[in-house]
Amino acid sequence: MPAAGLIRQLNACPLIALVALATLLTPAAARAQDEACEGWAPGERVAEIHDERLGESSGLAASWLNPDILWTHNDSGDQARLFALSTTGEVLTEVRLPPAQNVDWEDMAIGPCQPGSPQPCLYLADIGDNLARRDHLMIYRVPEPRLAEPPPPRLELTQDIAAQRFTYQGGPRDAEALLVDPRSAEIFILEKNDSGNAGVFELSEAFAEADSLLEARHIAELTLPGSLSFGKMITAADVSPDGGEFTLRTYTHLLTYCAPGGELRQAFEAAPQRVMVNPGTLQGEALTYDRRDDALWLTSERLPAPLIRVDRASAPAARPDEDADTAEAPDTTAEPADRPALPDAAGVDDSTPGATLHSSPDAGCATLASDAPGGYGLTHLGVLLAMASLRLWGRRGADRRTRAHSTRF
Repeated sequence: MPAAGLIRQLNACPLIALVALATLLTPAAARAQDEACEGWAPGERVAEIHDERLGESSGLAASWLNPDILWTHNDSGDQARLFALSTTGEVLTEVRLPPAQNVDWEDMAIGPCQPGSPQPCLYLADIGDNLARRDHLMIYRVPEPRLAEPPPPRLELTQDIAAQRFTYQGGPRDAEALLVDPRSAEIFILEKNDSGNAGVFELSEAFAEADSLLEARHIAELTLPGSLSFGKMITAADVSPDGGEFTLRTYTHLLTYCAPGGELRQAFEAAPQRVMVNPGTLQGEALTYDRRDDALWLTSERLPAPLIRVDRASAPAARPDEDADTAEAPDTTAEPADRPALPDAAGVDDSTPGATLHSSPDAGCATLASDAPGGYGLTHLGVLLAMASLRLWGRRGADRRTRAHSTRF
């Protein structure tokens, strides 16, 4: 059955999708089989989050002021609050923001409050719009609090919280990924759709004038590789601490875009590095760079939520008979026992066996490409079923999230 027809039938009955998923995702099918190519090592589950207050983590940002702290927030419908999360998975502090409102918070970022400022701010993106009909979106900017030692269980911030209302050039659209340049404080939003072409929008002059309504301008288009539609849907993104690259997350992969000249804008024109790291989560919507720039942190919306660390990997050495610019291809003959695997991994590799690793001179990144024909194996089909169900539930909840939320900040 064509994938589109299958999704239409599954949308009519999400219970069937979940039953099918349970049947198909046997331990063998669910085992992580992805290998990391140049750029990132395989992910490691370092902790689990069990705190019921954090049931739908939908954004992550590594603190600039508090070592080994990750800031995070819930998805739509929660209070306007943040959580200080330790890298051992413990919620240390709940930070309430009573002036703000959580219509559909989808991502967060950290960056300077002003260009060149030493004071870091947390940027909260209220940009979820599944039905693409919100009359405006919102980004909040909050000075990052420096936590005492030991951290207090609760904080309430009421001062210096700025809000920026905006619309998109070309009309409403859904988005779940926010980028803030760590040097210039420029704000970019990455569109979420399943076409494989995601718009990049710049929000210029943000927070310059109180109660202003700005238009985010379309400045670039990202082309995402892959054969499965949900593998092209951007659910999170972050910029490296030096601003020279950014990594985005889809439901199946991580993709890193590098800027050859070290300027973030250049990365929007680069080819992506296809990172074969299984994120180990079915609905992963949170990602951040570690402050030391030596790793990525990932988590998901379902409890118990894994906290995953993905370390940088050194480039493999070229063989003597290889061209100096050609990286060694991943070993696709390794036995599963030789490959580090994440427990209960549910991501898939929608490239196929026969993929080759080659350099991308315009981006300074490696790109994993495949010339083998695509197909739907058991793992592909299992995740396809689950995502059909999740997308249906998302549409059913969209009315609730967007109803009566036109009040200004």
